[in-house]
Amino acid sequence: MLFCWFLELLVFLLLFTCWLCFFVNINSQFFEYTVDRVNFVDGSFSGNNRINGEFQNKFDEWVSGDLVGVFFGLRDYTNSGESTWKSIFVKTGVVGFVEMASCYLALLGFFSRVWSDRLLLFILVFAASIYQRPDVMGPLFIFIFIIGVLNSLHTHRFDRYMPSHVCRL
Repeated sequence: MLFCWFLELLVFLLLFTCWLCFFVNINSQFFEYTVDRVNFVDGSFSGNNRINGEFQNKFDEWVSGDLVGVFFGLRDYTNSGESTWKSIFVKTGVVGFVEMASCYLALLGFFSRVWSDRLLLFILVFAASIYQRPDVMGPLFIFIFIIGVLNSLHTHRFDRYMPSHVCRL
């Protein structure tokens, strides 16, 4: 029981330290290169290096374009160094996105028959990772998805081997 109290205190101190570091402006290189670099100017982040002006023009063209472009993507699109989830729609259109999502749902249905908390958490983290690297139809992304689904369905519980006096999380 003493260990559980100590563990809760340690987690609280860790969270408080993180809160203190993020909300107190400490003049350091960390803030100079990360927090101070990101500013909100003219409706977007000025430190956002995922989208350039050329791509934003292509995205606006896709949004306001004809139905063929919206459904199937822009034919003259070339990647100019951007890394954003918007490139999925500009590249493949709505139909391509639906096909891609269908492929992932088919893989999910093939490898898993039961929903679990771990599976839902993995799917949320995987979807969030698309924001950072939108190359979801690459073989590496598909491999990570399959391994993640299989791992999240693994029902082995590590707390079974913990001593009884240790706080179970």
